Amino acid sequence: MCDFESDGFVRPEMQKIRHCVVLSPRGRRHTGCCIVVPISGVAPDPVEPHHVLIKANKYSFFKKDQDVWAKGDMVTHVSFARLDRVLDQGRYASPSLSAEDFKAIQTAVLNAMGLNPQLRGGKCETEVKITSVQVTETIEVKKV
Repeated sequence: MCDFESDGFVRPEMQKIRHCVVLSPRGRRHTGCCIVVPISGVAPDPVEPHHVLIKANKYSFFKKDQDVWAKGDMVTHVSFARLDRVLDQGRYASPSLSAEDFKAIQTAVLNAMGLNPQLRGGKCETEVKITSVQVTETIEVKKV
């Protein structure tokens, strides 16, 4: 059983407004929910295979001069009502990550779930196929 009835998230779950990467393809938007990976300015300790470093100043919509981390072990699904666009150079936008960074975040999520065969001696009990996803968005999650 899981208590999905309580208000909001419970520590150590993410509990504040932060950037996130939407993993769900646009074709699944009819559900009203999407799968997201949160972005944090706090470096994980220790760094593990489910963390992805995005170097400072690579994207204009992240805090200037600060490395950020995609935390693939904190993947979750949220209602679209929790999402908003980011402020990018004074304008609200829905910018994209590079294909390389997006793929790294997808791999981090697989690592967090123990589904990456490269981390399990080349064996994976569950067959995982990642298809090309053209939609990459970074958006802020807002508390409702």
